[in-house]
Amino acid sequence: MKPDILVVIPARGGSVGVPRKNLRALAGKPLISYSIQTAKSSTYNPDVCVSSDDDEILHLAAQLGAMALRRPKFLADGKTTLDPVIYHAYQQAQLISKKDYALIVTMQPTSPLMAVSSIDDALNIMLKNAEVDTLISAKETTHLTWRYEEGRYLPNYAKRLNRQELTPTYTETGGFLITRNSIITENNRIGSNVSLYPLEKGEAIDIDSFEDFALAEFWSTRKKLLFVVSGNQQIGLSHARRALLLANQFTCCDIRFLVTEDSEEALSLIKENKYVADCVSVSDILENIFNFNPDVVINNIRNTDVCYVRSIQEHGIKVVNMEDEGPGHHFADLSINALSTVPSREKEYNGISYYCLGDKYLHAQPWKGVKEAVKSILICFGGKDEDNLTARVARLIAPWCMENGIKLHILPGIGYTEKARLNEIVGVDVYETADLPKQMLDADLVITSPGRTAIEVASLSIPAIVLRHGLHDANPDFYTMENGFADLGNAAIMKDEEILKAITNVCLEYRSRIFMHHMMATLNIKPGIRKVTKLINNILQNI
Repeated sequence: MKPDILVVIPARGGSVGVPRKNLRALAGKPLISYSIQTAKSSTYNPDVCVSSDDDEILHLAAQLGAMALRRPKFLADGKTTLDPVIYHAYQQAQLISKKDYALIVTMQPTSPLMAVSSIDDALNIMLKNAEVDTLISAKETTHLTWRYEEGRYLPNYAKRLNRQELTPTYTETGGFLITRNSIITENNRIGSNVSLYPLEKGEAIDIDSFEDFALAEFWSTRKKLLFVVSGNQQIGLSHARRALLLANQFTCCDIRFLVTEDSEEALSLIKENKYVADCVSVSDILENIFNFNPDVVINNIRNTDVCYVRSIQEHGIKVVNMEDEGPGHHFADLSINALSTVPSREKEYNGISYYCLGDKYLHAQPWKGVKEAVKSILICFGGKDEDNLTARVARLIAPWCMENGIKLHILPGIGYTEKARLNEIVGVDVYETADLPKQMLDADLVITSPGRTAIEVASLSIPAIVLRHGLHDANPDFYTMENGFADLGNAAIMKDEEILKAITNVCLEYRSRIFMHHMMATLNIKPGIRKVTKLINNILQNI
């Protein structure tokens, strides 16, 4: 049986900083309505009362289902502390309800963005830990602070440290103060054993000024984006990296990630970038989406089905699919596939002009330019390279490179399993860690396969040779000499001597490499992420 709990919301009619603050509209609703609705939504079903000296506030409180308690004038002069106000409301509520409240919760209307989940969690802590007398919501701060004392400013620290090294301090918020009935008196709500409940982001906002109102308005009206992502050594991390790139474009949104259960590498990458992320099974994805209730779901997974997309849309949530090869992308509100050659149509945008480049490529220094003699080659087939083209090409050209004073570098993909054996090849330098695009910019020529790596090389205007894994490679019409690529064709049907001859020819043909460099410079890949961001923003603005 749940204990009886009382929530007291103190709300005077007057206010020093913002006139009639408790009735002022926040995102279209009176400020006080937020705390009333949050308290009434608690799973502990508390009695909710509003203590006020103002008729309009009391009327609104009653309309919203709260117990309206008139505050005596001697408790409403602006100088009285909250202790006697809360005690008076507690006594009056007991007389009306005939209940013996175990916990008394103070929730101030100036903290409108308190989540129901937070108040429920706090009540659960109090009910499970009898030794805690009082639990207070707070926000953590780690800054170098000073105090004014005896006519001068003095530091509140012994040693200047970086913020992350400072001992945190905590400031109370108006979110809640929960105390036991054995503690509360006319002049006290604080027991001897006090615990704090840190709040984050918008939940910690206290409204005392017009500036605070503006900040609360931002937090209460910002859109919610949910990225569904997969990524591991088998399929690579390109989906996760693109999701992060897009997330960074929407700084005014509430952003979270759902990562499929086989994607621990993607989960680690996302958390390294300080985003909230949860790892869930495929069967639980929809439930987690609905729990967060985003405005838009952005899928960065390879294959979605129609049922999955439709189920999300039936909950009033917009769906954006990125590089989706499944049938679900035809039903998404927006589908974007930079690697597809299918012509764009309504709600579907395909082609290289929608490729999302990372900041390292967008802001990279210009490539050093075409040299008459190639002095450095980078082999980078990316991903798993199941056909082991990395080792095959390296063995073929390493002797020729050594004879001609050419440095040969290899950057294995994340899923490449033969990395240890590359060191057995004489005359190659294997990069242990990826530092793209620096490693590309150090090369005079890049050997790769069709896909994301080739597009990124093209964004830097570095002449590239592409060797195909098979006929299924994405966007085959893009990797042509007219776009700056020397396309050697399908490696599976080419003889070693043919591959070696084609590569050496490109190295020796100075004018061809100049042409390749200039043609890549005309591709204009860099605006792609801005175009994708604009398309998603159009959806957000119409919600």
